[in-house]
Amino acid sequence: MRTTTRIHISGQTYFLKLTGKSCGASFFDAACYRVFLTRLLNCLNSFQVKLHAYSLRPKEIYLLVTPSSPTGISNLLNSINQAYSEYFNERFSRAINVWGGSTLSSPVLGDQFCLNCQKYIERIALRDPDIDHPGAYEWSSYCLNAFGSKTRFLSPHSAYLKFLNGTSNPFHRYREFIAAPFGSDVERHIRHTLSSSSFDSFPVNPMAGIVVIKSNAGQRF
Repeated sequence: MRTTTRIHISGQTYFLKLTGKSCGASFFDAACYRVFLTRLLNCLNSFQVKLHAYSLRPKEIYLLVTPSSPTGISNLLNSINQAYSEYFNERFSRAINVWGGSTLSSPVLGDQFCLNCQKYIERIALRDPDIDHPGAYEWSSYCLNAFGSKTRFLSPHSAYLKFLNGTSNPFHRYREFIAAPFGSDVERHIRHTLSSSSFDSFPVNPMAGIVVIKSNAGQRF
């Protein structure tokens, strides 16, 4: 099976957005979310990737990660996509590379921008008219970060830890930070920065195993 591996800088934080290749949703029900999330969390140590924030959406996945290995992110995405595609195709009698659409990979520079990217990820569910609070969405890292829940899977980013310091109620401060809507200039800056980054078709095709690298400046996310 032939694949192309994208190299990342060890210790550099990245914002990732995976786009599903299916015409419909890539997560149909809670079982689909659980299978993908379980695979993702259990593979982090194996591929030397730290996960700081995540949000799984029906057609998209948003991740804030820091690799300790130059090939960690690519190998992680290949592994979880192949495993999830096998599950998805067997369960729904399909034959597709589920998360084989474009994957955005953008370096995140500076503590404030890192916090804003984490906020963007944990607020993304609010685009759904049925979700009125980030904590109401089950498939994101919001509750873990907003209440300081201890887990061996999620690694608090140094920017997040600095933000919590110096206050008597740090998690209340974080919840207020996430609850406050972005100013239009801030959100526009995040979108512009991330949409100008390169897009790679990271995950392996379970049938052909071919990866195509391309760029899409200006893609809306």
